[in-house]
Amino acid sequence: MSNRLSPSTGSMLLTLCPRCLSFYREHPDEYQIKRISPWDGPKSSCTKCNWFGYDYLIVEKERP
Repeated sequence: MSNRLSPSTGSMLLTLCPRCLSFYREHPDEYQIKRISPWDGPKSSCTKCNWFGYDYLIVEKERP
Protein backbone atom coordinates (compact mmCIF):
# COMPACT_ATOMS: atom_id res chain seq x y z
CA MET A 1 0.00 0.00 0.00
CA SER A 2 1.32 3.43 -0.84
CA ASN A 3 1.14 6.62 1.16
CA ARG A 4 -2.17 8.20 0.25
CA LEU A 5 -2.92 11.65 1.62
CA SER A 6 -6.32 13.28 1.50
CA PRO A 7 -5.68 17.05 1.59
CA SER A 8 -9.25 17.87 2.61
CA THR A 9 -9.19 15.78 5.79
CA GLY A 10 -5.48 15.51 6.60
CA SER A 11 -5.73 11.72 6.58
CA MET A 12 -3.16 9.21 5.34
CA LEU A 13 -3.55 5.55 4.47
CA LEU A 14 -0.25 3.91 5.45
CA THR A 15 1.15 0.43 5.91
CA LEU A 16 3.12 0.55 9.17
CA CYS A 17 5.25 -1.91 11.09
CA PRO A 18 5.05 -1.79 14.92
CA ARG A 19 8.18 0.39 15.13
CA CYS A 20 6.90 3.06 12.70
CA LEU A 21 3.38 2.88 14.15
CA SER A 22 4.79 3.74 17.57
CA PHE A 23 5.62 7.28 16.35
CA TYR A 24 1.91 8.00 15.77
CA ARG A 25 0.88 6.29 19.02
CA GLU A 26 3.35 8.46 20.97
CA HIS A 27 1.53 11.58 19.71
CA PRO A 28 -2.14 10.93 20.61
CA ASP A 29 -2.92 14.65 20.73
CA GLU A 30 -1.87 15.02 17.09
CA TYR A 31 -3.01 11.79 15.39
CA GLN A 32 -5.97 9.44 15.44
CA ILE A 33 -5.16 5.87 14.35
CA LYS A 34 -7.51 3.24 12.92
CA ARG A 35 -6.40 -0.16 11.71
CA ILE A 36 -7.84 -0.92 8.28
CA SER A 37 -6.58 -4.45 7.55
CA PRO A 38 -8.21 -7.40 9.31
CA TRP A 39 -6.54 -8.72 12.47
CA ASP A 40 -5.77 -12.04 10.82
CA GLY A 41 -4.88 -10.53 7.45
CA PRO A 42 -1.52 -10.77 5.71
CA LYS A 43 1.23 -8.27 6.44
CA SER A 44 2.50 -5.87 3.79
CA SER A 45 5.69 -3.88 3.38
CA CYS A 46 5.87 -0.83 5.69
CA THR A 47 5.55 2.49 3.86
CA LYS A 48 8.36 4.05 5.91
CA CYS A 49 11.01 1.32 6.41
CA ASN A 50 9.97 -1.76 4.35
CA TRP A 51 9.55 -4.06 7.39
CA PHE A 52 6.25 -5.90 7.55
CA GLY A 53 3.14 -4.27 8.98
CA TYR A 54 -0.56 -3.62 8.58
CA ASP A 55 -2.70 -0.93 6.94
CA TYR A 56 -3.75 2.04 9.08
CA LEU A 57 -5.72 5.19 8.55
CA ILE A 58 -3.87 8.07 10.23
CA VAL A 59 -5.86 11.27 10.72
CA GLU A 60 -4.24 14.50 11.82
CA LYS A 61 -6.30 16.12 14.56
CA GLU A 62 -7.15 19.78 14.20
CA ARG A 63 -5.27 22.07 16.53
CA PRO A 64 -7.21 24.73 18.40
